[in-house]
Amino acid sequence: MPLGAAGDEDAAAVTGPSSAGEPAAGMEFASPEEARAFYCTYAARAGFRVRSSKSFASRIDDAIIMRRFVCTRQGLPSRKDTLLDASKKRRNRASARAACPAMLQVADL
Repeated sequence: MPLGAAGDEDAAAVTGPSSAGEPAAGMEFASPEEARAFYCTYAARAGFRVRSSKSFASRIDDAIIMRRFVCTRQGLPSRKDTLLDASKKRRNRASARAACPAMLQVADL
């Protein structure tokens, strides 16, 4: 089953990666691995790295039906105000997270 990039339904249908290598709505990939490889290649040219964010499984057969690939800096850090052991000290370091909007969502259609 082809995997398509989620996006605007009114966008023109595009099959396969474009010649410029830019992600576009309606793209189709042969496998989830091909979609990830395409997005990782695009991300390397654009100057960021990719991680898997979410995936949803079918309630019928537990097959993965949607995957979301995001920038490694996407999201905000979780707040951890309390330590379980008061004798331990937490190292104060800056978060690498920023609200990066880069994302590719593929669905099994």
